[in-house]
Amino acid sequence: FGIIEGDHLALKQEFELFQDEAKQIVDQLEQVRQVDIDDARGEVVAYEEEIAPREAELDRKQQEMIELALSEQVAYSKTVPEKLLEWQQGQESSTRWMLLKPENLSASNGATMELEDDGAVFVTGKSGMGTYTFTASTDLEAMTAIRIEALADARFTGGGPGRGNGNFVLSEIQVDWTPEAVGDATPEPTRLVLHNPKADFSQTNYDVSLSIDGKIDNTGWAIAPKMGADHQASYELKESIGGAGSSLSFTFHHNYDANHTFGRFRVWATTSQVPVDFGLPLNIAEILDVEENQRSEEQLALLLTFFTDSDPGSQEHKKKVAEAKVPRPVDPDLKKLQEKLSRVEVPVPAIPKLVRLERAVKLSEQQLKNRRVTVVHDIAWALINSPAFLFNH
Repeated sequence: FGIIEGDHLALKQEFELFQDEAKQIVDQLEQVRQVDIDDARGEVVAYEEEIAPREAELDRKQQEMIELALSEQVAYSKTVPEKLLEWQQGQESSTRWMLLKPENLSASNGATMELEDDGAVFVTGKSGMGTYTFTASTDLEAMTAIRIEALADARFTGGGPGRGNGNFVLSEIQVDWTPEAVGDATPEPTRLVLHNPKADFSQTNYDVSLSIDGKIDNTGWAIAPKMGADHQASYELKESIGGAGSSLSFTFHHNYDANHTFGRFRVWATTSQVPVDFGLPLNIAEILDVEENQRSEEQLALLLTFFTDSDPGSQEHKKKVAEAKVPRPVDPDLKKLQEKLSRVEVPVPAIPKLVRLERAVKLSEQQLKNRRVTVVHDIAWALINSPAFLFNH
C-alpha cells in the first residue's frame, strides 16, 4: 500500500511540476499565435483595401445586370395578359388532368419522401439506385392515361428535377390498379399496360419509351442537357380502368446510378379521350369553362399564375433574374488570405505530455480508492509473467 501511495505522490508531483513548464510553453505559443493572427488579419485588410475599387466596380456592374434583368422581366410581364388571351383560344379540346395525392411513400434507397402543399413529392436524405413506391386513391371512372411531372427546384445543386446534376433516368415505371374492396374479399391488383408514351423532351438514346420497355436496367427516360426546368411525360392505358374507392400503386425504378433519381415530381390521371396531350389541370380547365366576364378575382389570379408558370418566356426571364442575383465568387487571392487567417486562429492545442500525466494522475487516484484490488492485480500480473508459474499452471 505504501508503494502505491508513494507512486501516486511521485506522479502527482511530476504532473504539478510539468504544469508550470507547460504553461510557459503554451504562453509562448499563444504569443506567437497572436502575432500570426495580427499579421494575417493585416494582410486581409490590406488586400481588401487594395481590391476595394475593383470590387466596387464589379458590384456596380452586377447591380446593373440585376436591374436590367428585372426591368426586362417587368416589361415582359406586361405582355402576359395578352398572351394569356391568345393561349385560351383552342384550349377546349385539351386533355384535362386530375392531380393525384400520393400516399404510403417509400424509397428503397432510404431517401425521405415528403408530400408538399402543391401535391408534389420532394425527395431528400440518402441517395442511391432503387425504387420509389406510393399509392394514390381515386374515384375517377374510365381513366385513360397518367402523367408524370418532373419538377425543377432550386433546392437541388443542379436545379432539379434530378437530385444530382439535375438529370434523372427513369428506368421503368409500373402502375397497378386495385378496385374497391367488396365485403370481406381482398381485391387483387391488376398491372396496367402502358403505351403511346410522350415526353416534352427526351435525351438522345434515353427516349421516354425506354421507361416502359419491360427492362429494369440502366436505360430509361432522361432529359440532359435540359436540366433546371420542368419536364413531363404521359402514358396511355391499353384498357381504361377506374371506379369509386379504387387505388393506383406506382413504382418508379431508378437503376442508372445513385445520383440520377427524381428529386421532385407530381402525378396526374385523366379520363379524357385518347390520344392525350399534356393539356390542363382540371381546376384550370374548369376556370376556362366559365365565361371570362363571370370569373372571380381568385379564378383570374389562379389562371394568370398557372399561365405564367408554364409560359417559356416568363420562365426564361425568371431564370435570368435568378442568375443575375447569384453572389459573385470571392477573389481567389483574398480567399487564400482568409483561409490562412482561419488556420492561425485555431487555438493552441494542449501539450500531449501534460494530457498524459493528467490522465495518469486521475487513474492513480482511482487506484488509491481501491488499493486492495490494485494489489491483487499486481500480484496476478506478476504470476502471469513468471515462467515458472506458467510452466506449472
